[in-house]
This record gives sequence, C-alpha cells and structure tokens, in this order.
Amino acid sequence: MVWTVRVESGPVNLQVNLNVVVAIASIIVIVSLLILLIDNWKRAGKGLTSSGGNSDGLRALIVVHLMFIFGTASLTMIQIANFWVVATLVIAGALGGIIAGYVATRSTLGLSRNVRKWALVWAGLSLVSIGVNFGLKSLPAMLVFTTLINMVLAGAFGWKTWRAARTGATEARVLMTFPFVAISLAYLCRLLLMVMDADNRALLVATAVIAYVLAFSAFTWVFASMSVRAHRLNQRLDWAARHDPLTGLENRRSLAELSQRWPNEKWAQLGRRIICACIDLDHFKAINDTYGHEAGDQILEATANRLKVLLQGQTGRIFRVGGDEFILWQEVSEDTNVELLLAEMLDCLSMEIKFRGRYIRPSVSIGYCDTMLPLPVDDLIRRADNALYQSKENGRGRFSRHHEDITQIEAVPEVPPVRMAVTSA
Repeated sequence: MVWTVRVESGPVNLQVNLNVVVAIASIIVIVSLLILLIDNWKRAGKGLTSSGGNSDGLRALIVVHLMFIFGTASLTMIQIANFWVVATLVIAGALGGIIAGYVATRSTLGLSRNVRKWALVWAGLSLVSIGVNFGLKSLPAMLVFTTLINMVLAGAFGWKTWRAARTGATEARVLMTFPFVAISLAYLCRLLLMVMDADNRALLVATAVIAYVLAFSAFTWVFASMSVRAHRLNQRLDWAARHDPLTGLENRRSLAELSQRWPNEKWAQLGRRIICACIDLDHFKAINDTYGHEAGDQILEATANRLKVLLQGQTGRIFRVGGDEFILWQEVSEDTNVELLLAEMLDCLSMEIKFRGRYIRPSVSIGYCDTMLPLPVDDLIRRADNALYQSKENGRGRFSRHHEDITQIEAVPEVPPVRMAVTSA
C-alpha cells in the first residue's frame, strides 16, 4: 500500500509502505521490551533484583521502548490526523527514546542519572518542535530541526558513553555506544540527502531507515544492560572466590595463584627485596571462648584493617589463610630497616580494641624472612612459619626472623590480653 499526503502546495509521495515500516519496527521494539521484562522477572525470582540506580535504569529502558513504540505508531495516524500533529508526536517519541536511552546507559554504568534534568530537556525540545511545526508549517524546516537535534544529541551521548564506560567488558562498552553512533549517522545521512536536494522518496526511505535504527537501538541497549550486569556479577563472584568475606583480605586461593605466578612476577625478575611474614593472634581461642565469636570477629576485622593501613602506599599484599593467621607479602627497598618495620607493626596490632565496654588487647606473634633471591613462595612461607613457631616458643607477643638456626630478633614483654574499660565519673 502506498500512501500519498499533500503538504503545502505540492504533493509528498510516500514511496514506502508505512504499514510494513511500522509493523517491523514495532515488532522489534516489543520483542526487545518482552526480553527486558522477562529477564528482570527471572532475576527477581532468583533474588538478584537491584535497587536505586539499577531500578532507574530499568525504568529508563522501559521508557525507551514506550517512546519508540509511541513515535512509530503515530505514523499510522498520518491519513486520519493533522500532518503536523502526527509529525510532532513522531519527533517527541524519537527524541524521548534517545534521551531515555542515555539515562539508561548512565544508570547501567553506575553514574548520576539526572532524570528530572533530562525530562525537562525532552519537554523543552518537544515544545520547540511544536513551535517550529505549527509556526512555520514547513516540511524542510521540520526535517532540518529534527535531524540536527537528534543527530547532535545522539553523537554527544555516544561520545560521553564511550568515555564513561569503564566496565572492563569491551563488548558491553561497544553495545552501549553503538546505538548512539548508528542513530547519529542515520540522521546525518538524511541531512546530507537534504543538502544534496534529494527527492522526497529518498528522504522518506531515509526516515524509514531511522525508524529501524531506533528500534534496533532499544534492542541493543537491553542486551548491553544484560551484558554489564553479567560482567559485574562475574566480577563479584571472582572477588568472593579470592577474598575472605569477613575481613576483605585475600584468601588461600589468591595466595596459591601468587605462588604459581611468582617466577614470572617483576619482583622476582628484578631481584627486589621481599618480606614474607606469618602473623598469628595469640590465645585467640580463649578470646572466643570468653567473650564470644562476635568479639573474635571484631578483633579479626580490626587486625585486618590495621594491616591494610600499614600497607597503604606500599607494594604488597595481605592474605588471611586461617582462623587467626595472616600472611604479609611486601616489597621493600634494600636499605629498609625490616626490624623497625616489624616492631611498628607489632605495636600497632597489639593496640587495644574496645568491645562492649571492655578493652581487649590482642597479643600477636610474627615470624618472617626476607630475601632478594627469587625463591618459591611456598619455601618463603615455610621459613616464615618456622620463625613464627620460634616466636611462640619464646613467649609470644614478639617477632622472629628466619635464620639457618632460627635466631630471635626482638622480644616484646607479653601484656595481659584483656583489661576492663575504665569509666569516668
């Protein structure tokens, strides 16, 4: 079916079957919307629904689909309604879909959405289009206005999305950016046709192509959102597999991976000085038995946080390898006073921790070895563990260095593990 509409003094022959254009574009958008809703329904059933920004992103994606359906469906009224009214509805739908797509991508990336701001931008541009359409009632003016606005907006959104997309998943970054680029290029092609004074048939075919591009853009944004969510879920699972949930420190799996990679690490190749220290909380079981596991967990968290602070600005890693056992792996310069560094660490880790009105002073034993040789990680840990055993044998609350005949470096007088809080009058 070919539709013919008269605008101004000359006929504009629509040499495209708008029924087909509307039907195909609408089907694409509806299928995309169903995929989006089914995916979120399944995620809700698995307890994976998100709140806050991600909910805004879902709503924005739904708005994208509704806007594109609204704009495309408005074309079907071209024979029964005022041409300029229909044109205004189509423009508002396309413009709203592009803006909502940008809001959705920002939400997917975890950036500020400024939903109200962009809603006002859409409303303002829609009012301007009404003024252009009904004020000038000029088809060329309308096409130039909509083409320039949508082309510039889509291009700017694509550039900003590409720069902001730091998800680590390249395919998701491309999926989020490509629709904006495609939309901008589609409108640019129509603008070039107008500059070259192409006939109305070519312009209307270009408009039909824009409708398809907008429909596929909604489809692409849905898959981009799903890809980013899957990537972030994999990141969380990977982090959980390599970190201790209580302290946030790396666990035995991370230590095993370090052991496998160590021969190829730059530290090993450059012959840098490495400290490997085994850190153990003394009488930890007694604390758990006396004050409960909540107190023990608080001491473990405090110890982990203190180790993180001590390692700030340094090159190294901390692992929790057992209930109350930690391993420090640190690169230092050749002239570093390791004994002073370990003494400061011991003092810091032995500071009091307040728990329910009481002050618990943990006692800590440390064994370490340092070397500039690229020895296997397991061998260094074994040496540090032997030194830790010597610290325990010599009274705890101290650190020892591994030697051929384990020699104690420094002893710290043991302090009572617990004292009551002193309250003021």
